[in-house]
Amino acid sequence: MPIGLAIASILALFISFWALNIARDPSVWRLWWMDLLGVLDVDPNREQRRSQERQMSFICFVLFLLLLALTIGGACWIAFAPAPDARDVEFLPEPGVARLVLLSERDGGAQPVAGSAAVASGHADDSCRSIGPFATQSDMRAAMQALAPHARRIQFRNARATQSRGYWVYLPAMKTREEALGIARALSAKSVRDYYVVTAGEQQNTVSLGLFREQANAERRRAEIVGMGFPAQVVQRTEELPVYWIDFAEAREHPLDWRARAGASGEVREQAIACF
Repeated sequence: MPIGLAIASILALFISFWALNIARDPSVWRLWWMDLLGVLDVDPNREQRRSQERQMSFICFVLFLLLLALTIGGACWIAFAPAPDARDVEFLPEPGVARLVLLSERDGGAQPVAGSAAVASGHADDSCRSIGPFATQSDMRAAMQALAPHARRIQFRNARATQSRGYWVYLPAMKTREEALGIARALSAKSVRDYYVVTAGEQQNTVSLGLFREQANAERRRAEIVGMGFPAQVVQRTEELPVYWIDFAEAREHPLDWRARAGASGEVREQAIACF
């Protein structure tokens, strides 16, 4: 939000209502200003005073309308102004390097830069790769800035990655809470301590027996509980996270050492893609 515009709108609103107050009772404000300036009201011409007050009232009313319109316009701009698109990435090329054209710019009708061999698609000497996943936009942007001057074309895209949250050992949900509590008491009688009865949600009346990072530990726990006569099960818990990939085109005879230039971690990998 433009903070300066918001402050100006608030000040304009305050001044507009002050001007309206003057327009409604100009005689009081006329005397107030004379007292403030130390001027005595010695003019005996009453009609002349009333004319001055009417002029003051008209000017203040017009000022009120103008400031009110300014305030409403500022509020509308703050509320409905389009936010900048986070996908719009601009890079300043190094001296002597032709400006790169992103795929989105090419599709939008951007004209190729003279002398740039990177604009036209389908070059026989091009090869294209995709690198990722990058966990954050900042990592992706840093890598993209490092690679942009050396690639023929470059773009980024969003994706979703499934990440394991561990392996959950549990007893399937019982029909009632009383049954689940009975199972919990039976586990306690067999010296099982690490359990929890789920009391709400989709897994209500399920008996949780632990969440393990390693599958081998989860299977060991399941086997232990099954050996006591309980139908324990294991399921992998997963979640989806946003990740980012960078696609770039390069000269086939001069492959780009992207890992060295971008300083990417070992988790970032590459894969060949069709050229764009």
